[in-house]
Amino acid sequence: MHPGQSVDFSYTSFRRLLYAARSHFSIHRLSEAPNVLPNVGTPILFLRHDIKLSLNKGLRMAEIEHEHNLSATYLVRPDSPLYSLNGRQARIFLLELVQMGHEVGLHFDLAHETGQSPSYLRLIEAEIRAACERIEQITCRPVRSLSLQRPIPLLFGGHLLVNGLVNADAGELRRWCISDSGGSWRNGNPISQMAQPGGPVLQMILHPIWWGDEDAPAPERLQEFFDLATREQPLCDASIFDINLAKIIPAIRRQGISALASERK
Repeated sequence: MHPGQSVDFSYTSFRRLLYAARSHFSIHRLSEAPNVLPNVGTPILFLRHDIKLSLNKGLRMAEIEHEHNLSATYLVRPDSPLYSLNGRQARIFLLELVQMGHEVGLHFDLAHETGQSPSYLRLIEAEIRAACERIEQITCRPVRSLSLQRPIPLLFGGHLLVNGLVNADAGELRRWCISDSGGSWRNGNPISQMAQPGGPVLQMILHPIWWGDEDAPAPERLQEFFDLATREQPLCDASIFDINLAKIIPAIRRQGISALASERK
């Protein structure tokens, strides 16, 4: 494989991405950061997935990684308006992640006004702990890492540990990042970048919603997700789902957004 080979958003390309990562890095879960960062020799890659929308899409990525004998960190939202951790399928998803050797962490959304004082940090630490406990009740494993839906200056670029959890937005983990945010590689071809490491520590941030059997643009992916999630819902529930989808992914509009708008009139 040529190191500059392009990477689209098919699972075939995801496999190429994993191959390139293994060729140039030692791959770790976020929870391992406190142990591996002080002794960086071979370049390190932390492989992370933020599960903003779909648990099922996350499971497919996890299976592919498991096929390559790789472990990643999957960060989930206990308070997500688009999926619930209470159902049987969600519990199976989390337990299968654990069984495959992946880490289950917390993707935390600050739904209220953010502050900058130490007292505010103590407030959100209490909320984070409660969210972790919801995950731990399912996995029977301690949550050891978190990422934020809306990073705040107190934590973004801050300390590695927050309330005993690895902060994915810590300065040590944010100096060099590659992300598929918005369904695009904003900083160019990730395989080419990994072939010429820009630092000793790389965090790769992936969002399973953008990936599939075939390559597709982000608006089409969101439309596929919306159609599948709302196919048995009445129009009013589908409309609420659509509003929440737009709040979580505000930069991308699903392909058929005008269709539902017309139905509402």
